[in-house]
Amino acid sequence: MAHALAGGNAIGNHSWDHGDLTTGKLPNGTLETVSTEWVRRELERTNETLVAAGAPRPTLYRPPYGAVNKQVDQTARELGLRLVMPFGYDETDNIVDSHDSEGVSSQEIINVTVQSMRDGSIITMHDGLGQATLNSIHALQAIVDAMNEKGLCSTTAVREDATGRILDMVG
Repeated sequence: MAHALAGGNAIGNHSWDHGDLTTGKLPNGTLETVSTEWVRRELERTNETLVAAGAPRPTLYRPPYGAVNKQVDQTARELGLRLVMPFGYDETDNIVDSHDSEGVSSQEIINVTVQSMRDGSIITMHDGLGQATLNSIHALQAIVDAMNEKGLCSTTAVREDATGRILDMVG
């Protein structure tokens, strides 16, 4: 994390247990009772741990699986967190989903990303464990090469409109 911070990257909140904040389903298949208190604990525990590890208190969050509703977002806002999603409402949002978490090949990641990216694009990619991460890593050089060819550069800045207006689509 220190390396990411030194590079000017924003550290955001993705929840503690990586559960679906709208249904309570955890990655191991168990269910939590969804409540404002549970969502608050998921986000606050993560905030506290990141701060204890030396990061500034997060101001951004992305719910696991993109699962958000107005109640989840209201709780996050009360904690000072702004929603940032990995996909947009439409193409004008200029958010490029690499689909890397879906188990696609490195070449498929390259194809979808390079085809869609343009000036101001937010390109979303994941890290973690397993082949999906390796495929993402293997795709990076070709994506950077294509960015160079198109005269694009990367930044650690987070666009103010990076929400993708997802709340317009959920109840």
